[in-house]
Amino acid sequence: MKAITDAPMLNAKAVDAKGLFVLQLQKLAVNALINPLTVIFHCKNGELAEPSNPNYLFIRRLQEAMIAEISAVFLTLEEIKGAAEKIREMFSTEGIRMSVQDVMWVTRENRSSMLQDVEKGRDTEVDWINGWVVKRGREVDLPCELNGTVVELVKRGFPKEGEDLKALFRGCLRV
Repeated sequence: MKAITDAPMLNAKAVDAKGLFVLQLQKLAVNALINPLTVIFHCKNGELAEPSNPNYLFIRRLQEAMIAEISAVFLTLEEIKGAAEKIREMFSTEGIRMSVQDVMWVTRENRSSMLQDVEKGRDTEVDWINGWVVKRGREVDLPCELNGTVVELVKRGFPKEGEDLKALFRGCLRV
């Protein structure tokens, strides 16, 4: 462990089990936003945040609604409810939004792993990412219709040519 954390090029740090859980949860939140939206809009990570993207305003609305669902679910977790204020803030809507924006910027030229899986006809992790949010939401009586719709759309693959993306989200997002 010391050799890894002492290597400057790795930029690694040691964390305890609770710290690791928080980092994993943060990564889950980011992946729940970026990965499925790159599939639905068939684009690189950074294109989701490009004002020149013709779907930019709609993507922003989707992200905000998804962030609200994800934040509400994560804040019900005992490990987060009982954590320090700083950790709870990481999973507020603003905290998740900032994490997503940071990762989107750093990985702007990347094609998400979920997008690559769909392009290659492989199964994706959408059930383990957004599906987990939906399942946990059900357990605590928080509907996560938007994340549920995202799961179904990713499983379906890319939207068909000329398909109205806004219509696909009717019922779980006010369009």
